[in-house]
Amino acid sequence: MEIQLLGCVEARARSGDKLPLPHGTKLLLAALAWTPGAFVADETLIERVWQERRPQHPRDALYIQATRLRKALRADGQLPRASN
Repeated sequence: MEIQLLGCVEARARSGDKLPLPHGTKLLLAALAWTPGAFVADETLIERVWQERRPQHPRDALYIQATRLRKALRADGQLPRASN
């Protein structure tokens, strides 16, 4: 997967096709891609995604966006399915 951070935030599959990302997930993807391969704490992500205007329940909003992003990437085969 290729992630473009300068200009419009985009994710592209290995094939080069642009991945459709659900509304609101681009900022989260950019915040995670900014430090690839590293753990990013919830508070750091909340600060990066909602710099000026936090939602009433920022951690819940973050988890919702993360779930949407995971589903979008899994649907395209970019992430493996979770194993139990």
